[in-house]
Amino acid sequence: MDKRSMNQCRCVLAVVTLILLGVTGHSPLLAQSDTAGTATISGTVVDPTGSPIPKASIVVKNDASGAVRSTTTEADGRFAVPNLPAGAYSVDVAAPGFATDSHTGLRLASGTTVTLPATLKVASSSQSITVEAAVTLAVEAAPSQSSLEAKSAESIISSTYIRNFIASTGDYSDVLQMSPGTFSVSPNGPGLGDTKTFFRGFKDGVYNMTFDGIPFNDTNDPTHHSWVWFPTPFIGSTVFDRSPGDATAIGPANSGGSINILSREPTTDMDVQGTISYGSFNTRMLSLDFDSGLFGGTSKKSNLLLNVHNLSSDGYQTYNNQNRWAGSAKYQYKFSEKTVLTAFTGGSRCFGEYAQR
Repeated sequence: MDKRSMNQCRCVLAVVTLILLGVTGHSPLLAQSDTAGTATISGTVVDPTGSPIPKASIVVKNDASGAVRSTTTEADGRFAVPNLPAGAYSVDVAAPGFATDSHTGLRLASGTTVTLPATLKVASSSQSITVEAAVTLAVEAAPSQSSLEAKSAESIISSTYIRNFIASTGDYSDVLQMSPGTFSVSPNGPGLGDTKTFFRGFKDGVYNMTFDGIPFNDTNDPTHHSWVWFPTPFIGSTVFDRSPGDATAIGPANSGGSINILSREPTTDMDVQGTISYGSFNTRMLSLDFDSGLFGGTSKKSNLLLNVHNLSSDGYQTYNNQNRWAGSAKYQYKFSEKTVLTAFTGGSRCFGEYAQR
């Protein structure tokens, strides 16, 4: 091979070498640009015996920006949170039944992986335990429900039960007697006469009654006449507190506990419902409910719920003729997630005639 051919071969080899260097050098540069400035936190979450805890919650927070990343552990207790910008971080590790394990001031450098093993301790009695379960229709429709978070014995009569199993002609006394330890009698039929309710063995006047947190009673003493106050279509749910309550409990007879009646809650969608009821002794009821759903321009922060009904009956045992017109209106305006303005009004007009037979 002559000298000229050798020079040409050398030039070709040089060009190929440069091309190969460019190609092989390009991939690492790309990989470096994808991962530059990021780090990873990984580890394994176990219990005091060393057994892995699956589905434990991992929450990683950037102390500077406040950005939060979260994940859960695998079946073997392992976790990894990649692509974290360099900086200082706080990590909270939590699982149901265990105390939360918190780590603060973790500093991550670019391109590093920090291993964070975590051993969760069993929650003590002073720490809260979260129990999650699906709420079934049977639970919602049960006559009485109990609260695991209440500081005293507490019962709840749900809206589902009231709408489906309490007589639409009734009043609040028919709802109250569904709670354990509560007793009332309507000798003329549900909602067709004045009844008194006994709560925990106490007669009316020894315990409080509230509607949406506001005490109500007759002007002469703390007793209540059922035919004057709240019929069933006005009531959303009822909460029974069998203790004197705390500083927020208001009313003239706190020592006997409180029966807290709550108004119905508006829904997010428009709804119109009509009810027709007919029973013995020519008892009839016509009821109309209107729920506006959310309205008010683009913000849609308002709700309106209306009810109007008419009840008439020849009466049951006492033969006391009844004719009741009643209506209620509830308006809500939502300023924020924690602030809601509520306005409620309701009234009833009863006509009756006692007839000897």
